[in-house]
Amino acid sequence: MQARHWTIQDIACYIILLPGTLGRGHSGNGGFKMGFSSFTRKSHKDKNATIVALLSVIVLLTMLMIPCGDAKACQGALAIISVDFNGKIGNGSSAYPVLSSDLKYVAYRSDASDLVLNDTNGKRDVFRRNMQTGEVERVSVSASFEQGDGDSDYQSISADGRYIAFQSVATNLVSGDSNGVRDIYRKDMITDAIVRCSTSLGGAQGNNTSSGPAISADGKN
Repeated sequence: MQARHWTIQDIACYIILLPGTLGRGHSGNGGFKMGFSSFTRKSHKDKNATIVALLSVIVLLTMLMIPCGDAKACQGALAIISVDFNGKIGNGSSAYPVLSSDLKYVAYRSDASDLVLNDTNGKRDVFRRNMQTGEVERVSVSASFEQGDGDSDYQSISADGRYIAFQSVATNLVSGDSNGVRDIYRKDMITDAIVRCSTSLGGAQGNNTSSGPAISADGKN
């Protein structure tokens, strides 16, 4: 039996119905409260109404926890971001999504190896998904698309989604990375250029770990 696909409209209907039963206890500003402290003083009819209200809340929470069979089944309600171009959910954990200002792009880190083709490094990577086209790109690769040889995460995205900053222990994302510590990088998703940000003005490598990047809205800083 296929699970019911609950839409925002379905949930809204339940939310609209709830005040009719929750309204037994009004707060002074016109809002609603359950009024559990006065439960024992309510009439039998009011007790039944409160029980109905509680059951309605349980039903609503149950609907929200019903899983979707795949990403496409969630359209119109909640969208699963960590899927490949065809909507298949990734085979590893994904977390910490960040959104561009227009909500077109979502960047996140993932341990999955099947979100894009040829992901064979066995490392945590950073990805960007185009929510309009479904395209998924791996961010944590070199300018020539060489896979990182270490974990990458803690992504930050510019307002238009073009630039993504992240931290990585990989040593092969740029040339000359020999400090053996975590560095900060910025990737241009249009030109594929990647630069290491955690260096001195003269280009000298940092002698200790760098972490927690935060990119500016225009992606320049």
